[in-house]
Amino acid sequence: MKKYLVISLAVIMLVGTTFITNTVYKETFQKQGFSAYKNKILASYHEGSVKEKVLNRIQVTWVSYVEKYISPVLIKFNKKYWVVEDPVARANLPLFKTIPKARKDELTIANGFPKSDSYINWHRSHGDMGSSRYSLLSQINKENVKTLEVAWTYHSAKGSVDTISGISTAAVNANPVIANGLIFTPTSDHNIVALNASNGQEVWKYISPEKNPARRGLIWYPGKNERKPRIYFPAGRNLYALDAETGKPILSFGSKGKIKSDTGNIAPTIAQGLIINATRKPAINAYDVITGKHIWTFNILEKGMFTFPGGLPEKLSGANPWAGMALDEERGV
Repeated sequence: MKKYLVISLAVIMLVGTTFITNTVYKETFQKQGFSAYKNKILASYHEGSVKEKVLNRIQVTWVSYVEKYISPVLIKFNKKYWVVEDPVARANLPLFKTIPKARKDELTIANGFPKSDSYINWHRSHGDMGSSRYSLLSQINKENVKTLEVAWTYHSAKGSVDTISGISTAAVNANPVIANGLIFTPTSDHNIVALNASNGQEVWKYISPEKNPARRGLIWYPGKNERKPRIYFPAGRNLYALDAETGKPILSFGSKGKIKSDTGNIAPTIAQGLIINATRKPAINAYDVITGKHIWTFNILEKGMFTFPGGLPEKLSGANPWAGMALDEERGV
């Protein structure tokens, strides 16, 4: 019995300390301090029910505990974070500072990119290689957008529900791609489809062997010489290539239409004969856009690049371009 009582008290202390610490530090400590916070609580002591008064007293007790024992420790190990700004120093600062505009010789010379046709097509999720999400098309504008009506609707399967969280996995996070009168998009049932842009009719459907294909993007490639247009997209740890006209895998690309790339979820970019994609490693990989042959890899984060307090973590993560990549086609950057 005593064992359970001790455990219960420990849990209550931990939860209470965490709650009060968060409340005090976020809302009060950097403004007026503990005394003002306790006075504020005590000022409302005579209001409310008996239960509320009891909770009021408990809160004051915990604030005192945090002030006496927890606060000094936090300040000792994180002094810079909790230092309150000096009001005198702040008052002596100028209201604003004028920064002169850049001289002409300091400006980057315009290079003609992105190409103007990039803004009237949508060949890649996010619009163009620079992920500008911008279009020059003017048929729909702020004056007539309110008069738009539904032209057609395409229904895919409902998708599935995660058995643990109960959250639907049917969400599609990618912008569709539009080219040659077709709309290319992932679906809620984890496949890729091509739709007739004028009437929404399904032209072809690729049954993906992996979940969440093109989760955050895909890209259309116009082809080269006798090569037909293609659709590239990531799924799982692979990068896939499909014939944009038929939806069938490009068997000459990598291994029967895919390359193992530990790929992420975002749309690749294409430049100078290379298809470039980001991985979870994290790294950036470049492959021959036609054959899928690996050309180079740039590791964004790897052992030896940085030092970490307390030693190097066993598993390096982060630094992934989750929002997508931007490419300057002219400079190849």
